Amino acid sequence: MEVNTKILYDDQLKSKKREKILRRLQQNKSIKGVHFIVRVKDNMNLLHIVDPRELERMKNRELGINILGMADNHEGAVMVVQTLVEKVIETYGQIDGPTIDKEFDINWD
Repeated sequence: MEVNTKILYDDQLKSKKREKILRRLQQNKSIKGVHFIVRVKDNMNLLHIVDPRELERMKNRELGINILGMADNHEGAVMVVQTLVEKVIETYGQIDGPTIDKEFDINWD
């Protein structure tokens, strides 16, 4: 599992909380009260909005996971996805797996 360097955040997620969450992710500690936007390798869905419990399950299944965004709640996560999609369409004129990978510099090798 990788946390992308170009990660997008919900406006309601305070910077102190962001840093704490990122630290806990790196230390493999449990996290509560946040939703993640993830890109999963070789999956027909472009993006997933998951809570920390589902993220842990995905890690345990050893799926190729790249965290692209973080939000305080599900509604905020939907707003982050909207921003992400608008950004990719504005840059590339389309939205698909390879364009998302290119925008976020994801290399699955």
